[in-house]
Amino acid sequence: MAHEMQGNRAVSELLRLSAALLEHCAYEMARNDGRGQVSRIILISAELERMAREAAAQ
Repeated sequence: MAHEMQGNRAVSELLRLSAALLEHCAYEMARNDGRGQVSRIILISAELERMAREAAAQ
C-alpha cells in the first residue's frame, strides 16, 4: 500500500502511518516486557506526527 502512494499528500500520510506504527510498537513493547526504549520510540513517533502536520500544511 505504501509503495503505491505518490505525490505531496503521500508524504504526509506516510509520515502519519509511520508514527502510528511506532506508537503501536511502543505499546506492545511496554505491554510485553516493560523494557526497551519505549519512551524514545514515543518521542520519535511524536516527531513524525509533527512532520506529517507540516507536510500537510505545505
